[in-house]
Amino acid sequence: MVRRPIIGGNWKCNPEKLETVQSLVGAFNEIESACLGKLDLVIFPCALHITTLKSSLQDGIAVGAQNASKTQCGAFTGEWSASMAREMGCSWVVVGHSERRHIFGETIEDSVTKAERIQ
Repeated sequence: MVRRPIIGGNWKCNPEKLETVQSLVGAFNEIESACLGKLDLVIFPCALHITTLKSSLQDGIAVGAQNASKTQCGAFTGEWSASMAREMGCSWVVVGHSERRHIFGETIEDSVTKAERIQ
């Protein structure tokens, strides 16, 4: 079985302005659907832009979360759970990113826990 190519774009903590997000959405919406039928294109915006992308992008372009908490819902300021990401329409989540490991001290075990929560 041939694997389907995946192209993912992690926006990290960008862009600052909604106008720029809308401009990028316009550019993505110009991609021909025949091209999108041959691969998985996933955009990983910052959490604040997920709703905008979900409501504006053409079919065939997926939206993913840049992170998901290793915890369930609860009193965890600034975190959001895998179930929340799913509820927002995210079909992909970045887990184990080097920035999360090096800057925030997340471990391989943390990544495993997150992956288990996402499934």
